Amino acid sequence: MKETKTGYPMFRWFVIGHLAEAEEETVMAHPEFAGEIREYRVAYAADQDIIIPFEVLLSRIDELLADDESSAEDDPGETKSIERSLADEAASHNEVVELKRPTRPPGRLYRDGQLVGEGDPETTP
Repeated sequence: MKETKTGYPMFRWFVIGHLAEAEEETVMAHPEFAGEIREYRVAYAADQDIIIPFEVLLSRIDELLADDESSAEDDPGETKSIERSLADEAASHNEVVELKRPTRPPGRLYRDGQLVGEGDPETTP
């Protein structure tokens, strides 16, 4: 996070965003770890001089992945791996995006937000 001190102050928002994404991706399979990530994210959002121990967090991820793999081998029906959680999360995001996708009135063609003619918007580029 030295970038915030060496001429890239907006880099701070990338760090906060990546931590939020990591929190979201781990919450289903490992809620306590997601809470730990959240604590670091909230602390860093409040004070950019906080040092986040990324090496420690990455080691913890490796441990959790190893635990997930060994648990899956022991009892494949009961364990929800991080990969499965991510796939479920991605699927739910795709559903939300499709539900919120804007629709155009039938019979009108738009290009760059401007009405350019009449036709079938589903078959005409």
